[in-house]
Amino acid sequence: MAGTRRLAAILVLLASAALASASSFQFGTGAYFESSGDVEGFDLCIWGLKLEPRISSFGDWFAFEAPLTMGFDEDLVEFAVRPAMLLSIPLADSIRIDAGLGTEMQISLHTDNTWEVNDGPYVLTGEAFGRMTLDYRIGFMLDFGDVAMRVATRLPTSGTFTDIDMTPDWDEGEVGASLLVDIV
Repeated sequence: MAGTRRLAAILVLLASAALASASSFQFGTGAYFESSGDVEGFDLCIWGLKLEPRISSFGDWFAFEAPLTMGFDEDLVEFAVRPAMLLSIPLADSIRIDAGLGTEMQISLHTDNTWEVNDGPYVLTGEAFGRMTLDYRIGFMLDFGDVAMRVATRLPTSGTFTDIDMTPDWDEGEVGASLLVDIV
């Protein structure tokens, strides 16, 4: 549990530093598709919409994003917040590659009216926060000044804050596209 608290404190400090030195703030919306985990291949069974605030700092080399998502499939509705810290590498004047680490807090409503938080009972306690998954993020952005287009993938790991395991969970991968507008 002490390791979990240390990791959470480090993530909060990094996010605070990014906010304090923000050089730009973007906000956008988009859609995402999540794999089903079928052996036959990539099945687009969960789709959703996302609102995506993004703050760039330290000369736009670092970014903090916190997409808010709502996804659907035939038997559930999912709401999630997915904060991440990203290294944003410029390849050309208007092209950037992002790579970083993030997490997810997910609330699910099933058709039988049962609720879950991070695949466990509906409680917002330390136990629910400990079940938050860790994930890898990679994105590609075309920045046209006041408007940017971004395609990104989120690859959860097998681990959580209480059971850290950075092995990618390929069956839970997600791909999304966003249109971002500069606010500041």
